[in-house]
Formats: sequence, structure tokens, C-alpha cells
Amino acid sequence: MDLNFEIHIQTNFNYLFAYLETVKAIAKEWETPHKDKPEQKDDPVIVPWFRGQQSSKWELMPGVFRTPECDDKKIYDEFWLFRRYRDQASILGEHPEYDKVDQWLFFMQHNKLPTRLLDWTESSLIALYFALKDYRKNSPDEFPTIYMIHPFKLNEFITGSYSLFPPQIIIAEYYFKMVDKQFIQSKNQEKIDVFTDYKKEALSAVSEHSILLEKLKSNYLEYPIAVQSTHCHSNMKAQRSGFTIHGHKERGFEEIPDDSEFKNKFFKKIILKCTGEDCREMLADLRSMGITESTIYSDFEGLAEDLKGWLLKDKYK
Repeated sequence: MDLNFEIHIQTNFNYLFAYLETVKAIAKEWETPHKDKPEQKDDPVIVPWFRGQQSSKWELMPGVFRTPECDDKKIYDEFWLFRRYRDQASILGEHPEYDKVDQWLFFMQHNKLPTRLLDWTESSLIALYFALKDYRKNSPDEFPTIYMIHPFKLNEFITGSYSLFPPQIIIAEYYFKMVDKQFIQSKNQEKIDVFTDYKKEALSAVSEHSILLEKLKSNYLEYPIAVQSTHCHSNMKAQRSGFTIHGHKERGFEEIPDDSEFKNKFFKKIILKCTGEDCREMLADLRSMGITESTIYSDFEGLAEDLKGWLLKDKYK
């Protein structure tokens, strides 16, 4: 199926060069203001967001939705995970303040706890690294893939507002409002009590944004929204992280109509139809440009993986 948001790169030349040229062309096109919105030319520079995925067959789906189903219910209980993690993580090291609900969700996401968040980066090279790093696990018909979105245009399509909202607002009026119905329907009083407490915390955190809160629309409950991220983890800073938070449509981006302006113009799926040798060559090029495990994961584990990579030279040759 030939989709106008899919770009297939296949070359006998240099895949890294072809990829960067493709990204550059897309970004240049996105910089052009619409004829009916000339004021956009005075906007701050909008940096595209990128997400690298190992396989072209994988969907853009948050961790909380990637679980197998059991008795028609998702295995992951989002609020149980939130409560238990926040209560027990306090003795393990540096962490957000207890009442900073939005920061805890970002923190949990970067520590591999399933949430409705999806990680993005402002760096096309970091996204490429994530797409390539585990290429050996792919089957012959799977290829490294990089998604590219215009976060402001995503929000304009979903909400009518050409902007990124403060994360506290999204957590309060998107995340909690979104699952409100689920908890009421569950008829589990303990869950309802926990949910009510967290909702109060979040609403209290955004009390000064009452004007913006009034602009929120019910269709926030369907598709993903791009939110400002609070860098509460060192890896978020290193990876230049951005996040989308998903609504009740689990296949969020895939369910946006293909003929919409956003899907047609401001959402791209770049598939690198390359061989294993091409992947190794690109990883070696990225390493020479300083994109390694220790630059992306600025912690002890990242340093260890980086040093191992220097010894396993065939991984980068």
C-alpha cells in the first residue's frame, strides 16, 4: 500500500547521507508558512520530533498498550503501577517531589515502567541510533524505521491550538479525565479512591492555568497529544526528549485519517530498506559523530555498554 506519509529509502550509495538529506528536505518543507497563516513565519524555530524503532512492522504504541490480553482486560493497571512505583521509589535515589504527578510519569517512562507516554527526540541522529542498535533481531522483511512529526501541527490538528501545552495541564485534564470513566465503571472503591486523590493532586498543580484549562476539548480523549517535557531524569536531557501522551485509541497515530492535513503533511514514516552490512556501517558512522550508548544513556549502564561496544568491533564495522 503506497501511503503518502511513508518514505522508503533504498540506495546503492550511503544510507546515512540519504537519510539526512530526506530529513533535511522534510524539515525545510515544514518551515514554509501556510498561505492562510503568514504569521507563522515569525514563530520560534519549530524542531521536528523523531522516534526510531527497530522494525517497520511495529506501530507507534505506548508501553501500557503493548501487553498481551488476559480475560479481555489489559494486564497493566496504570494507577496501581503509578501508586506502587511512587511509594517505593523514594528510597532508591534521586526522584521527583511526591506531588509532581507529571514529573513522576516522565520519570517512570524513562525507567521503563509502562505508561501512556511515547518517547520522541529532537535529534534525527539519536532516533536513527535507536532504530539501528538492535537491527540483528529483525527478520529479513523488517527494516529500521524513523518516525518524524511536527509536534505543533499535531496539537493544532487535535485541539485547534498551534502550541505545546504545559505538562501539568495534560496530566490533569487529559490523563486523568481519560481514565475517569474506566475507574467509575470498574466499581472498585479502592481504585476510585486512589484515582480521586491523584486527580486532586494534578488539578491543584495547574490551578494557575485556569484560562488554558477552559480550552481543553473532549477529543483530547482520542488521539495523541504532544506535551512539553520536564527533564527530571538525566537521560531525558541527553536524549533531548519530547513526549506524546495517548488517549483511548490505542493505535493513536495509525487511526488518524490518512487524508487529514496532519497525516498528509506533518507525519512521516521513513523506512531504511538496508542490509545488515548497511546497518553496521551507519552505526560506525554514528559512533564517529559521538552518538553512542554513553551519550544517550548518561548513567553507569550506558557507560558499561559503550565500553563493551569498543571491544565488540564487529558491531560497528
